[in-house]
Amino acid sequence: MKHGLTHLYTGEGKGKTTSALGLTLRAAGHGLRIGIFQFCKNTPSGELTALKQFPKVSVQRADEVSNKFSWEMTTEEKEGWCDAQRALYDDACDAATCGQYDMVVMDEALGAVHGGALDEKQLLYLISHKSRSTELIITGRAGGKALIEACDYVTEMRCIRHPMDKGEHARRGVEY
Repeated sequence: MKHGLTHLYTGEGKGKTTSALGLTLRAAGHGLRIGIFQFCKNTPSGELTALKQFPKVSVQRADEVSNKFSWEMTTEEKEGWCDAQRALYDDACDAATCGQYDMVVMDEALGAVHGGALDEKQLLYLISHKSRSTELIITGRAGGKALIEACDYVTEMRCIRHPMDKGEHARRGVEY
């Protein structure tokens, strides 16, 4: 890519990761090199299986420390989780600044911010220091004003209705 831009998919609604992966699919179809860095996620999902079919798509996750949500962790678990998220940020930052990939997806990076592992200033730093040719995609709930201002594309997902509100559990092939 000659000139990479920055995307932010944010909001309380479903579809942030799905949008980022749809863009990944489009880019992979054009032969682009894509690095996906998934924060706050450690369970198997259908998209990971599908992405293995694309030789130019790489997926990296933070080291698994706990299967709990960050707010359910003990202090020791949380410290390990934060360290793992920071290490993943460092890898994503290296990938986005050196031009290793045409596209870098930082899926649920805002979850790492809200979980206390990262600071939004780190994402702002990356936006201003990424390789000029790298397309950068950041997802997660509650993107702050400065982050919204720094991105070229900003899409907010708004939940109007979700089956979970009626007690429906996450469904294989739809939510994971």
